Amino acid sequence: MAQTSRKTVPYHGMRMAPKKSDFYVRKLEAEKTVVGGIAIDIYFNAAVDPRTVALPHLLLNDLPFPDGTTCMFNKAGTEIRLMLPASYYPSSFSQEKNTMKIQLCAATSFNGTFLVQNEFDGIIAGYIHVFPKPRKVENK
Repeated sequence: MAQTSRKTVPYHGMRMAPKKSDFYVRKLEAEKTVVGGIAIDIYFNAAVDPRTVALPHLLLNDLPFPDGTTCMFNKAGTEIRLMLPASYYPSSFSQEKNTMKIQLCAATSFNGTFLVQNEFDGIIAGYIHVFPKPRKVENK
């Protein structure tokens, strides 16, 4: 029986290193779940390197995500779902004065391109924001 190295992490799916291009968040959604927690979906324009969006590299309101948070990926690696436990759920999450801020501190695509914008603020229950493709800034 073959042994797996501790440095090897099995990732499944069809994640490929795309050509060099901008790497950005296309859409972000937040909603209350049936069990009382919070689901935050982040959609990228290319496959994200899962090692760079692991929970130790993410911040919620400038603090680490609470214990019991899970992070899941779709098969293509272009979407992550963060499930915050019901014990974290602030009773006033649906009020605009008590919003959440998420920071993706080290997020990169598989080809090593860093995320164009890595901080998202003003998140409340029912939040849906579609981000436009960033415009290229040319140096003159």
